[in-house]
Amino acid sequence: MSTVSMPDAMPDQPGCTRLDRAACMGRLASTDRGRMAISVGALPVIVPVRYAVVDGRIEFPVVTDEAWRATDDRVVAFNAEGVDPGGHLWSVGVLARAHHLPGPGERRAGLSIERLSGHRET
Repeated sequence: MSTVSMPDAMPDQPGCTRLDRAACMGRLASTDRGRMAISVGALPVIVPVRYAVVDGRIEFPVVTDEAWRATDDRVVAFNAEGVDPGGHLWSVGVLARAHHLPGPGERRAGLSIERLSGHRET
């Protein structure tokens, strides 16, 4: 797998504090719902996913054939957001290389995080 040169996953936001990598990973692990942006027939599609952070990557079941094709060694965007214990909104964006995960049963994909950035309200 070759490394793809990509910009930050999320630009700076006014009124927000940028999160470091550890804070981003912690927030990703604090929820199990996010959105993945894929390309289907050269058109952008946002797909809601239930996911888990496993060994530093994002893993999730793939339900549709379109999403299965779009996660076959392709670059995708991923986003999760929530509210931290202090009541501040946060958002983490990921640019990643998607790949299929081996194993019996349901189709699963993983995202190897190549760019990660996030912010929370101040």
